[in-house]
Amino acid sequence: MRRWPYLIAAVVLSILEISFFPFLKGIVPAFSLLLAVLLALKADLRLGTACGILAGFVIDFTFGFGVPQMAITYGLIAYLIGRLAGHIVDLGLLTYLVAALVATVSASLMAAFFSLAFGYSGWQLVINWKNIGGTLLFNALAAVLVYLFARKRLPSRN
Repeated sequence: MRRWPYLIAAVVLSILEISFFPFLKGIVPAFSLLLAVLLALKADLRLGTACGILAGFVIDFTFGFGVPQMAITYGLIAYLIGRLAGHIVDLGLLTYLVAALVATVSASLMAAFFSLAFGYSGWQLVINWKNIGGTLLFNALAAVLVYLFARKRLPSRN
């Protein structure tokens, strides 16, 4: 299985996530997290975790975080969902949507933890319920797009 196209896609999606989508003045979709979750759930635990860590490092480097919080967050979420993948019934898009929503809430809560623990400003925005609801809705729509685009291109699960 060739892994480099997925790693490149994770980097490109994280760059789009931090450079293009904030100009839309709305809630930014976590495309790189959604890709990492999809890969961990449907293809390969290690590939999903690696894509999550790599995409998180790109975001951490861009924002200048002293602690690689997004790499830890994205990698840990992809790893945990990948570990659960063998223990749940695969219902296709429905399973992925539930995993994507769990990943979105987990990422928001972990971002709030890192913001409070390391004194970053903005934790109030993360815990804002209206913001979380908008993020859930937008990530659910983005998850459908990611799933429809990538489902035929995914490698088989090991």
